[in-house]
Amino acid sequence: VIALQELATAQANPIRDNLANQYPYMAFHDGNTTAGQGVMSKYPIVEDDYWQYDFLPNKLGHQRVVIELETGRQIVVYNVHPTNPTMQGSFFDTSYRAQEIADLLDRTSNETLPVLLMGDFNMPDFSQDYRATHTYYADAFREGGYGLGWTFPRLAALNSVVLRLDYIFIDEEFRVQSATVWGQDTGSDHSLLYADLLFSQ
Repeated sequence: VIALQELATAQANPIRDNLANQYPYMAFHDGNTTAGQGVMSKYPIVEDDYWQYDFLPNKLGHQRVVIELETGRQIVVYNVHPTNPTMQGSFFDTSYRAQEIADLLDRTSNETLPVLLMGDFNMPDFSQDYRATHTYYADAFREGGYGLGWTFPRLAALNSVVLRLDYIFIDEEFRVQSATVWGQDTGSDHSLLYADLLFSQ
């Protein structure tokens, strides 16, 4: 399962054309470069919902999909992209991101299926919003990764600020076999975060 953020149509169309054999199930909400979201899956996507938060001056996007596995069991994947604290008209304001995280945690608390949260959270792992999320969900990289896990910027100069902004959070139904940050050029300014998960049957 792959979660994409900032998915523009110019990117979405080639993905649809070239990767359909590997990932036959796609739920894309493209068009707006920064607010576009998409999920690609080798397993059927049986529900798909996309939303934005009206309280944000500059809106990004969020997505919830339900995926049915080979066993018939279903999981919920949240593909999230909370706001960057610098993009809402002030120099640095985390209050908007905190509202999004609080709503996302409220939504996931009502789920009856196993939950994954994936995406560019725009929050470092020393933030209050990270601690709030980590209270309820395990951090896949912390569970199964090695090293510092920096994902932004992808090819940082030695004097650049480097941060963990991208995460895969899991509930108790999942176990992490491994997690890694891929430094290859994917066309993004973020590095790709990958996790190999076991799901309890």
